[in-house]
Amino acid sequence: MGELPLLPGIRVLDDFFQDPDWVSGYLRDFKGRSHETSNYPHLVFPSPLSEVKESVETLANRLDPIFRTSPFDVTLRVSLEEHAGKHRTFVHIDASLNVIIYLEGREGPENGTVFYRHRDLGLTTVKENTAEAAKFGLLLNHDTNDFSRWEEISRIPFRRNRAVIFSGRYFHSPPEEYYGKSVMEGRVTMNFFFPELNGLFI
Repeated sequence: MGELPLLPGIRVLDDFFQDPDWVSGYLRDFKGRSHETSNYPHLVFPSPLSEVKESVETLANRLDPIFRTSPFDVTLRVSLEEHAGKHRTFVHIDASLNVIIYLEGREGPENGTVFYRHRDLGLTTVKENTAEAAKFGLLLNHDTNDFSRWEEISRIPFRRNRAVIFSGRYFHSPPEEYYGKSVMEGRVTMNFFFPELNGLFI
């Protein structure tokens, strides 16, 4: 599946950083720490302050000024071959507006972000703070790693220096394939989570 159809409210911003080459030099200068306890094991690197600031300004200028004043969490992540098969959950939801910036990695749909519909319930998302959300949370935990329960409905291909902005309420996952034996060979992303903006575009 290619870039279309995009689900409602999903934004894709190409040519995100003015100079995307910063990442290769940055990764050489720092040692990542293993984050094995997360749902998606990966290496975590300190987030570079200048690029974080540029990211927020770009989001504010190209999408909505509210990004300048909204609190957020951010991580610089590298997924490698050694992390394959170690994830605890796969298809999932987040309580935030998500911004994933593709920095380095294999380009193409097989390395992008995937969105799903639950086959039995026909849902692509759930609303927060509802009885239905609590009930579906239990079902999601049961079905998260069972691909027979999910229908892929959209996939945004990995393209270097591309930002993907979407509500974490959508059922989504990273790619299935892990690759790369060293930091410079893996999938590198900068991930922002804006908890107060989850309903901004959906």
